[in-house]
Amino acid sequence: MGLVLFQPDRFSESEPVFSPVSEEIHDEIVGCINTEVSGITGRCNSVTSVGTFSLNSRNFRFSTEQGDYLLKLVPSEKVSAASVEIARLQVE
Repeated sequence: MGLVLFQPDRFSESEPVFSPVSEEIHDEIVGCINTEVSGITGRCNSVTSVGTFSLNSRNFRFSTEQGDYLLKLVPSEKVSAASVEIARLQVE
């Protein structure tokens, strides 16, 4: 068996944890989505924080009439604004 660097412990989550966001963050993300990418994603209805995808970014789940998406905000030293990635979540 190969070397395993990280193993789950009793505190590990096996699936993403979705948590409420502050009203300020909610309004900022909804405004950004509805202004910048609603032509692709549809209008944003709700936002939650995602706690288990990455330690190096801030992750949010947002819902639209077209589905659920992951919004990943990555701090960038070279650009004043954060790098943004949006991916469609496959919900079963």
